[in-house]
Amino acid sequence: MLKKMRKETAKMLETTPHKIMKPASSKATEPSDHPHAHPAPRIVSGDENWDQRLGFLMHDISRLRRRIFDEFMRPLGVTRSQWWVMAYLSRYNGLSQSDLASTLDLGRASLGGLLDRLELTGYIERRSDPSDRRIK
Repeated sequence: MLKKMRKETAKMLETTPHKIMKPASSKATEPSDHPHAHPAPRIVSGDENWDQRLGFLMHDISRLRRRIFDEFMRPLGVTRSQWWVMAYLSRYNGLSQSDLASTLDLGRASLGGLLDRLELTGYIERRSDPSDRRIK
């Protein structure tokens, strides 16, 4: 999987355009019939906006990584949200549902549905806490 991700990333880097579109100055060169029309974009060199290019490239790499991992997990029937939950549970085994919801910044009801599906497929197991009867 990592080899495929590296190959796809290298391919994307080779095809990344060297020019970035940027709005022209605030003065439009031609009047527009539309009152909210934006000025025509102008092409600027990649050196002028390397930080913007880097931001777009990082976003594209992250999107590519998610897409490849989704393809890798598809045969297992695990969604991105489910593997996100399992990743946290693998690091912090024994978290209560409330603590996990807080850590993942998810609502308890939303997380409950994810946990229900993971439990039905056998990927996780819920246990009650003998010291706290509210946790089932």
